[in-house]
Amino acid sequence: MKIIFGKPYITEKEIEEVIDSLKTGWIGKGPKTARFEKMFTEYSGAKYAVALNSCTAALYISLRFFNIKEGDEVITTPLTFAATANVIENCDAKTIFVDVEKNSGCINPDLIEEKITKNTKAIIPVHYCGYPCEIEKILKIAKKYKLKVIFDAAHCIEGKYRNKHIANFGDAVCFSFYATKNITTAEGGMLCTNNRKLYEYAKLFSTQGLSSDAWTRSKQKDKYYSVVLAGMKFNMCDLQAAIGIQQLLKIEKLYQIRLRQWQRYNLELKETGLILPLMPDEKIKRHSLHLYTILIDKKRCGISRDELKKELEKSGIGTGIHFISLHNHKYYKKKYNLKRSDFPNANYFSNTTLSLPIGPALTEKEQNYIIKMIRNYVSFSNNTSI
Repeated sequence: MKIIFGKPYITEKEIEEVIDSLKTGWIGKGPKTARFEKMFTEYSGAKYAVALNSCTAALYISLRFFNIKEGDEVITTPLTFAATANVIENCDAKTIFVDVEKNSGCINPDLIEEKITKNTKAIIPVHYCGYPCEIEKILKIAKKYKLKVIFDAAHCIEGKYRNKHIANFGDAVCFSFYATKNITTAEGGMLCTNNRKLYEYAKLFSTQGLSSDAWTRSKQKDKYYSVVLAGMKFNMCDLQAAIGIQQLLKIEKLYQIRLRQWQRYNLELKETGLILPLMPDEKIKRHSLHLYTILIDKKRCGISRDELKKELEKSGIGTGIHFISLHNHKYYKKKYNLKRSDFPNANYFSNTTLSLPIGPALTEKEQNYIIKMIRNYVSFSNNTSI
């Protein structure tokens, strides 16, 4: 059996929507991109949404809009994908890491204030694996020190906080539609905001700073444009949006599939000694169930994370590691002279976390096989503890 980790769920509906775009002859940014943006605002409740080629682009544009530059500092978590910190570095600002909570993997708000200086300008919290971070606490700190908050919600498309979609909190919220995400456009992202000026800036910046894009000009008598700012090519195209339209139409159906698989993993793996992912109080937070991450401690399980990963791969089961903390990577380690011990909780996740396949492309037979193989390899001892 060969089980691909993060395999996208693509149906005939997505294929038909893409073919429709191909037949119209308009495959760049155009009507379907606009439709996808409108659908996402209706789904999330955010006032504005700009479809982009990645979540990275959304993060970068947000930082640029808030004039993050050399000499500034931006606080974020080390337990995240490289993009979260890379955008800070590419604004010539300084990345300041804050350790995570050991139970959720999200940035620990109780440690943020001690890292704030006169140069701190923004915070980029990450909704890790789809678990919404402590939004209220973070926003309270940001208000106290007059900091901008740009949420990295790459994992958290369906996330809610106090029954409100997470797209409505902070100054900007950035989503990903990469191939492995809960809904996909193959590559792509979305910047959501309630700030009209940021929205207008994002539209301009993502299309090279042109006063009107090709689709807009095609409907106007005046076919010329003016370059009004030095932007970049960050927009989504209609072929991507076509996939996103059909994915978004069934997002809740896909979520329920993930939920059933999540519950099955919890039931079947609860006696193995594995530390299973935390679920929040549903009255406060809605987990988007993006990644099902187990923690493997060798003292408890008789096998290490790397050993289990290797055995599962030999059995044809693809897995992921989310993440090797950025403070352990060469660039950040060297530039900021970081040690593993600087962020003990992030380091703990780095050494023990393993993401299992989950999602509508995973069959019941495949999930049963994954569970069987894990139970074969794990040897739990009740007499040991972390």
